[in-house]
Amino acid sequence: MTAPKPRRLKPFPLFVITLVILASTALAAARIEGNITYLEDELLKQTLEQLELEAQISALEKEVDAAKSDSYVIQIARSRYGYLMPGEVRFEVTNIDSVLENPEVEIVEVGK
Repeated sequence: MTAPKPRRLKPFPLFVITLVILASTALAAARIEGNITYLEDELLKQTLEQLELEAQISALEKEVDAAKSDSYVIQIARSRYGYLMPGEVRFEVTNIDSVLENPEVEIVEVGK
């Protein structure tokens, strides 16, 4: 008895199988490339957001350091809350148009 001959695939089914494998590989590569592009964009967004947050942190740290000084506290008290030092007088202009038209308007002292 002789050994049986191995079966040989016909050319057409072999061609179809090869074509399906190539098409699947191309689709997978395109999808992977799309995912890589998306992830690169996400990384760029996250990096920019991180830089913005680091800038905000730096500005807040400077503000905290400045808040430890007396001059900063005095400046904030004057600008935000209208505090005066002893002996100072505050002037408030209530009608700026009349002052501009007639510079010799009566000055009224406020907050003494």
